[in-house]
Amino acid sequence: MNKNVIYLDHNATAAMHEDVVRHVSLLLPDPANPSSLHSRGRYSKGLIEGARKSIMRNLNIDQLSHDVIFTSSGTESNNMILKNFSGYHLFISPIEHSSVIKIAEQMSNVTFLKVNEEGVIDEDFLINALKNNKSDNKFVSVGHANSETGIIQDIKRLSEISHEYGAIIHSDMVQSFGKILVDLKDLDVDIVTISSHKIGGMLGAASVVKKAEVGIRPLILGGGQEKGFRSGTENFYAISSFGKAAELIEDSIKQFEDIEKLRDYLEEEIVNFEGSSKVYSKNTRRLPNTSYITMPDVDNQTQMINFDIRGFCVSTGSACSSGVVEKSYVLKSMGFSKEVHNDAIRVSLGLNSTKAEIDKFIDAWKVVHDSVFKKEEEINYG
Repeated sequence: MNKNVIYLDHNATAAMHEDVVRHVSLLLPDPANPSSLHSRGRYSKGLIEGARKSIMRNLNIDQLSHDVIFTSSGTESNNMILKNFSGYHLFISPIEHSSVIKIAEQMSNVTFLKVNEEGVIDEDFLINALKNNKSDNKFVSVGHANSETGIIQDIKRLSEISHEYGAIIHSDMVQSFGKILVDLKDLDVDIVTISSHKIGGMLGAASVVKKAEVGIRPLILGGGQEKGFRSGTENFYAISSFGKAAELIEDSIKQFEDIEKLRDYLEEEIVNFEGSSKVYSKNTRRLPNTSYITMPDVDNQTQMINFDIRGFCVSTGSACSSGVVEKSYVLKSMGFSKEVHNDAIRVSLGLNSTKAEIDKFIDAWKVVHDSVFKKEEEINYG
């Protein structure tokens, strides 16, 4: 890969921690199957259980209160969860990851919730929807943090509301886990989704984390791995990297406090340069690394191409559409017209992002902005 590229797409996948790289490099030369009974099998199984304990510690839960089920991805985890509750009436946030939205769209027993202009769930709408629904089985799904805007929901309050009306609540915490404190005892959410490659681990491992009393059925049948919840030979390399990355979360969260200042500096410089540029969800609590910012009247595909040519990796939003540039249903749900939400890109910083890189990006943003408008002037007046 080109080492000169400045990577600002960490919400799509974060850079692997150096400690994780060293950890995994020691494991890769030796083959092992965690289901094998010999020494290598037992060793790799031990690594999986170590990762499970590490994740539990960082979520403030234990093996008596919760189950941590390893899967291959956040998408698989969300599919497992949503399909298990397909017989319930579902109350779904409209700004969820596509792995939640696309399942919900296939079902008839769904109420899509409302969000305000900042992307915050309308609590009164949720209360009324739960109160007026006659189903005995209710299931709420609201992501802790949105991958595009970075908006952080008040999951503790939403859990209280859900439980008051007898609903199970799920939260996709793929974007929040590792960036902000996630204490499941305090938040009291019933079932969550987390992922390795968002916190500095390898691709190929994620988890469904649920309260022990919440029953679910497996999507994948076979050898009965993961206590029968998810069959298939475990990817212990990726799972072990997940556990190692989880060990580093406390330090990572402290580092993200400095990253937030860098993110705010980026936004301030761009808005000072182009006053009509907008930062979505700026007036509410957001992930410390995430900026969803407009370049007025310049469509996001044009921006993406220009930034890519100049050596910057940014995105138009969630990396869930196989490389297709699509209009943001998140911004549409927040009440913005397609004319407005077609000119936003997401800049998501990582722990290794530097001020020098951000200064270069700001300079490139100004060049892209001016070059596009200069071409328009040449067309109009030439």
